[in-house]
Amino acid sequence: MKIDEINLKDFMNEFKSSDFEIAYKKLLLGKSIDTDETILLLKNAIIFLNFGDIDLQKLGYKIIVIYSNVSGDYRPLYDFAINKGYMPISKMIEKNYDSELIENHFFTSFLSAYHETYKEKDYYVSNGQKKLIEFSNNNKANFVLVAPTSYGKSEIIVDKVFNNLNKRVCIIVPSKALLSQTKKRLLTKASENNLQRIITNPEMYQKSDDRFVAVLTQERLLRLLQQNSNLKIDLVLIDEAHNLFGNKDKDGDRRAILLAQTIMILKKRNENVVLNFFSTFISNPENLKIQQSNYELASQSTEEFIKTEKYIICDSGKRKFMINLQIHF
Repeated sequence: MKIDEINLKDFMNEFKSSDFEIAYKKLLLGKSIDTDETILLLKNAIIFLNFGDIDLQKLGYKIIVIYSNVSGDYRPLYDFAINKGYMPISKMIEKNYDSELIENHFFTSFLSAYHETYKEKDYYVSNGQKKLIEFSNNNKANFVLVAPTSYGKSEIIVDKVFNNLNKRVCIIVPSKALLSQTKKRLLTKASENNLQRIITNPEMYQKSDDRFVAVLTQERLLRLLQQNSNLKIDLVLIDEAHNLFGNKDKDGDRRAILLAQTIMILKKRNENVVLNFFSTFISNPENLKIQQSNYELASQSTEEFIKTEKYIICDSGKRKFMINLQIHF
């Protein structure tokens, strides 16, 4: 019987009150584990990683990450990273944990050269990240890009801007805080790309501007469009695009409607405007289509899980509580 044919519920019941559960708890709590427990954990991690269920795959990955960090033995994680295409991880292990085993690894010499194909400027990307970058670079039409938080979407947006400085470009962000962050990212590369000015409020726009880069919230962009009835934009990059679906509170719904209306105006004024949507989670990209504006959407997403969670149990003296920290390996 194949692993993916096993009933998930029955499969997990076998681990309740088992040696695996005991060993896993000890690993999570940072307690010492013996050789047999290590073998048991890593063996089951391999089973989980080959299981069809995404949550079990993440569990297997978590076991390997925790074990490597606790023990200092990065052989399992190195092998996993190589096979999975997690180039930033395998490269980091080569650089910082250069043991004799890694030096003599069968794939090391080959990968040292292969890694260079996954190098973007001064950093390395994973297989999934490279696919997203290539998708963005090669796609000149409307698209939706879906990837987890801290997965490199901001870098893709910045690169998209600098590749289109001959156009009127606007990044729509949902908050003033994100506006400031995005502007800061652009400014760090502004001089090398000859970017002179970034519009962050309607008053900064000059009618003589035939090309510009703007970073605006939907409120500011709508005000800019209202004040300049002939203004057309060529490329619109919509960050946190899931905000189009609104939130549970009334203000969230109001801003979602405002964003949708702004997109409709942009499309009405320039039917050739290119809309690029970026989001951490959208189950069906087709839902981003606005009925009153007819446009097609290509889409690209990733299911890579380079990040894993780390749980820390704190004792405040009176009560215990658990903190869930997102960590990057």
